[in-house]
Amino acid sequence: MIPQLKNTVELRRTSHCVIMRDTKASASTERELAPLEAVVLALCDGSRDVTAIAGLLPETLAKEMSVTIEQYVRNVLERNKNCLNNCEIPISGSNRYNPADFLFIPKRQSDTGRYRSPINATLLLTYRCNFHCVYCYNNSGPAQSEQLGTSDWLEVIRQLSEETDCQSIYLSGGEPLIHPGFFEILAAGRRAGMMMDFTTNGSLIDDEAVQRLVDLGIGYVRVSLDSPYAKMHHQLTQTKDTFEKVTHAIEAMAKAGITLGTKGILYDGNYKDAEELTRFAHSLGATDVMLDAYDCSNIGRGKSDITMSEEHYAVVEKHKEDIGYTIRNNRRTV
Repeated sequence: MIPQLKNTVELRRTSHCVIMRDTKASASTERELAPLEAVVLALCDGSRDVTAIAGLLPETLAKEMSVTIEQYVRNVLERNKNCLNNCEIPISGSNRYNPADFLFIPKRQSDTGRYRSPINATLLLTYRCNFHCVYCYNNSGPAQSEQLGTSDWLEVIRQLSEETDCQSIYLSGGEPLIHPGFFEILAAGRRAGMMMDFTTNGSLIDDEAVQRLVDLGIGYVRVSLDSPYAKMHHQLTQTKDTFEKVTHAIEAMAKAGITLGTKGILYDGNYKDAEELTRFAHSLGATDVMLDAYDCSNIGRGKSDITMSEEHYAVVEKHKEDIGYTIRNNRRTV
């Protein structure tokens, strides 16, 4: 496929984001884009295929998105397919837009020449969660109360935007979608020109939520998936009938072009499922699989049985590259 941005589609940089709209559409199609997403679309001039476009972007960006650059480009094209023509052969011509015009370079303090930290931030919106996972290291659950209200988090977003050079925000919890201001907080971060990512158990993401995430131009979602089997999933999360909701959410987001990965816990009771879990997650549309080898026996709800022997750890460590998962924290105690 050789993508070409339609002549009727316009890209316009504002003080905080890039706006895309189709001038010929009967209804308003204006929406906000992440800066890197706009760069990709600016490179779609009909002369380059996906691999060539990816080759013009620095591979180091993949570390920030937990996905390869080429996969990111494919996700952007899928998400914006209605704004593109597909050419069978390359066409000559010049870019309508200079991709560099859409890069947001953080300002540096004039007196020190250094960025104003933090560059990235993780916000735990709430300790509340509709799951009650047996390994939860911060003891999240339905009984926990909200931490900060929506207005408080919006003030945090404002401070990060105006008083620092923060470029991306990662929302976590608890289950962040339980917070009543979740989508408003996401939107505030996007309006401030920041990349907004989050982690979720996926059970509250229905088709309407998927469309809202697409409209906001969310950069990346990490979904908790501990097992390819419903019985084990419900045992670890201490829930009923949530496995199908989680898997549907992953499939729906992937189909909508949202870049996502999964994360799961590894312990003596499920280490043999690492390969099957990885294959299952990829079949649902996940671009990467992260498996946690934390020792959670002494924190939160973790108990002595949520650990993994050195022998079992050696097995999953040995095969991680062949199977295609990553292991986080390498057995360190939380």
